[in-house]
Amino acid sequence: MLDSAQENFPHLWVNGEKYVFSEDVIKAGNQVFRAFLTLRDIVSELIDKKIFNMDPSFTTTEQNLRVSLQEFDEAWTQYEQYYVYELMVIETDARRFVIEAIQIEKDMQDLEIRLSSKGKNVLSNQAYNEKRQELIFQMAQINTVCNMNGKGRDDLTDIEILQAAEDICQSLKDGEADSV
Repeated sequence: MLDSAQENFPHLWVNGEKYVFSEDVIKAGNQVFRAFLTLRDIVSELIDKKIFNMDPSFTTTEQNLRVSLQEFDEAWTQYEQYYVYELMVIETDARRFVIEAIQIEKDMQDLEIRLSSKGKNVLSNQAYNEKRQELIFQMAQINTVCNMNGKGRDDLTDIEILQAAEDICQSLKDGEADSV
């Protein structure tokens, strides 16, 4: 948290998308870091006085330390609330591709159960194939955003590619069955 306050980047890149932090996060980060620097200086002064016996009572420095700790704690709490909330919003948005893929898969499972219970062929059902197409597209999106080098393919989204692969697998199975 302190590193993020110190660095105070105004944005964050996730899945190739730029997320800009609010002005509240930036200001709160600045306040945390300033409060930290003040606290550091007071602690250094306190250590110097203790080592060199400059002020045996330390009352002024101790009072400054108490105030500085309170200010740092308040600044930290405020920053943490803003920063963590915005990180949660970013995370929710960044994982939308996976969440959508999971929902599509659930929809497909529901269709499989309903169609199978009626004795229908799942692969010949238009609604099921539309869901498969959606899932293929979503997987291509996930592939694109997960590839750190920017070489993720999102052009293989046509269900005909999957169906051709299934046909080849089926013909291989049929060939094995004929040879037995």
